[in-house]
Amino acid sequence: MQRYMGGMATQRQREIFNYIVRTARAEGAIITTHDIPDVDGLGCAHGLGRHIGGRRVAIVTGNTIQRTDPLVDKLGMDLKKWSEIPKDDGRPVIVVDTNTPSLMRSANGRKNNILAVIDHHCVTSTPLDADVFIRNEKAVSVCEILASLIPSSRIEGDPSIALALAVGIYGDSDRLLVADTPTLRVFDDLARIHGEKRPAIDALAYPPLSARTLVDLLKDIKHLRTETYRGKLIAVGRTTQEIPAVFAMTLSNMSINVAVAVGRIKNGVYRLSFRVKESDAALGVCASEIARETSEILHMPKEMYGGGHGDKAGGVVYGAYENVVGAVMKSAKEAIDRALGRRA
Repeated sequence: MQRYMGGMATQRQREIFNYIVRTARAEGAIITTHDIPDVDGLGCAHGLGRHIGGRRVAIVTGNTIQRTDPLVDKLGMDLKKWSEIPKDDGRPVIVVDTNTPSLMRSANGRKNNILAVIDHHCVTSTPLDADVFIRNEKAVSVCEILASLIPSSRIEGDPSIALALAVGIYGDSDRLLVADTPTLRVFDDLARIHGEKRPAIDALAYPPLSARTLVDLLKDIKHLRTETYRGKLIAVGRTTQEIPAVFAMTLSNMSINVAVAVGRIKNGVYRLSFRVKESDAALGVCASEIARETSEILHMPKEMYGGGHGDKAGGVVYGAYENVVGAVMKSAKEAIDRALGRRA
């Protein structure tokens, strides 16, 4: 009988996963994730690609960021851009770490042959149209789900899979701060298989920011709009960072209860990154709800609604900057009202 790491997958999900793998081995596959992927999405893509095997499996992404370069280099990942994939490419697509169409703009609509979505986020009102879904919102990362889908013997036979999944779990759990005991066991097993010590994994998941990035962060902080509402500090600001999540994470580390970074894609189009302090997320202040309601206020089409987790989410919106900030503030206040109302 096969052994698995962790319990983030059911027997039925493992049967579905085996179907996905058989199909990908027979037909090839494009493995992709959300735009500007993090180490969780990239780690899962690498682990899945290694498990499937073969030269007809490609990992295709939008733009990557400097902070993921150490992991990409360590794993020797050969990342392709969507512009390198012919429009008539018939390989099925496997999407990991998102179910939200608006977070896959780089695919330019070439997502209608989606074989599967493997994810751990809340489902949006109009999720990606896929043949099958494997999803578990309780998983701290999509890499934790994959560790429960690939047999332990296969991971032990390919230590690079173990490293990729370990870094993904470490990165998406805020250095294991939000990991429970079962997740910690999975992480420890994966780290043991690869023989990597925690400082080395930390360096792959959280490489130090460059001096230029730190200077830009300090400049961005000067342009925050902040407001205290019912004892909670909300901060919204425009960022020059290549990925707004870097700025949002910096704000959340400053004990801001709800932090939202607004990054300009082009004139009138913004990428949003939402962060809710962990203790507030536990109270019910949900980042995913704030992202979705911001989209609603700005009259975005449903297929463009943002989403994510209780403590972090993302989205893409259109409109004037001040209108975007106003919509974020309104959504954040309503989320705080709901959470405190449930506690009353």
